[in-house]
Amino acid sequence: MQIDGSHHDWFEGRAERCCLIAFIDDATSRVLHAHFAPVESTRAYLDALQQYVSTYGCPLAFYSDRHGIFTKHDPEDDAPTQWQRALASLQIEGLQALTPQAKGRVERLFQTLQDRLVKALRLAGIGNLHAANAFLPQYLAQHNRRFSVAPADPQDAHLAYTGSAQELARLCALHYRRKLSKDLVVSFMRQRLIVQTGGQPRY
Repeated sequence: MQIDGSHHDWFEGRAERCCLIAFIDDATSRVLHAHFAPVESTRAYLDALQQYVSTYGCPLAFYSDRHGIFTKHDPEDDAPTQWQRALASLQIEGLQALTPQAKGRVERLFQTLQDRLVKALRLAGIGNLHAANAFLPQYLAQHNRRFSVAPADPQDAHLAYTGSAQELARLCALHYRRKLSKDLVVSFMRQRLIVQTGGQPRY
C-alpha cells in the first residue's frame, strides 16, 4: 500500500491550503483511503491508519517516503516514530522509498487528483475540509471504477484485524513517555496530573 500526502490549493482559494492523505493499492491502483487534513502530520496518518484497518484489515506493508513521520533520521535515536510503533503493534511492515520515482503510483495519483478532484470540488461548491471529506467517498468510487485495474493475483493479502475498536483506537493514538515523580505527579502539556491509588483524592 503506497501512502503519501499532497499539499495543494485544493479549494482554489475558497479555503486555506491543506493536505490530502491518500493510500493507494500498488496491485490495483485503487484508492482505498483518502482524507483532507489541515497539515501532513503524524496525527493525520494515524487517523487514516485507524480507518483503514477498521475497513480492510492489515496490509502486508505500507510504502512511504522518508519523511520524519515514518522514520528517524538521527542515528543515535533508536526509538521508533509514532507511526513505526503503531505499525509494529499491528504487525505491518513499514518500507521507505529512496527516490520519488520509487513511489510513482501515488505520485501519479496526486497529479490526477490535482486536476480532476479540484474541478469536482469546484463544481460541487465545496469550500471547507468537512464538506470535502464527506464528498470524497462518492468521488473515489467513481475514480476507482475508471482507473483501477485487475491485480495479477486476485487473492486479498490483508490480514483480518481481530482486536476491538477500542484497542485499535489506543494503538493509533499518540503515545508519550513521562516520568512519574515520587509524589505520583506527572507533567504533560503544561499540566500537572496526579495519579490516584485508590485512596482519598490528592490535589
